[in-house]
Amino acid sequence: MITALDHIAIAVPDFEKAIKRFMEDFGLPFEGTEDVVPAKTSTAFFPLPPTNIELVHPLNGEGPIATYLEKRGGGLHHLCFRSDNIEEDVARLK
Repeated sequence: MITALDHIAIAVPDFEKAIKRFMEDFGLPFEGTEDVVPAKTSTAFFPLPPTNIELVHPLNGEGPIATYLEKRGGGLHHLCFRSDNIEEDVARLK
């Protein structure tokens, strides 16, 4: 069963500008960044209990986020849910 919304991911074309905007304009606490090299993605984390906002940006201008931005521009990229039984949820949602 899906138990919670873990995070909302937003693809952004300008990583530093977006981080600054979420901190200054929206007043959200900034938890830091992480480069996810296998996914060619840079991420920034903003906790907003009971969920989180995650900004995603292409690492070195390549990868799936770069393709997404080229096709669609910035915006909602994905929602991530928590589950107490992922196999059951995947089977049910197919």
